[in-house]
Amino acid sequence: KQVFIKLDNYKEVLSTIENIKKKIRDAESMLNDVSRVRAEEERTLEHWKNQLETIKNRLLDIDRKLFE
Repeated sequence: KQVFIKLDNYKEVLSTIENIKKKIRDAESMLNDVSRVRAEEERTLEHWKNQLETIKNRLLDIDRKLFE
């Protein structure tokens, strides 16, 4: 079955579809950027947590040695 549509409408639909595809690609790119930033933040927080734990352990060791 054939369907006839105006050429102007067809071109407008194609243009709209391309715009939607571009917006989807842009959104995916932004989500990837956010994920990358969050992962980096998580690594940084984990590093800080480890450093704090090391400092805490050293302080406990010093405290133990001073008050034996």
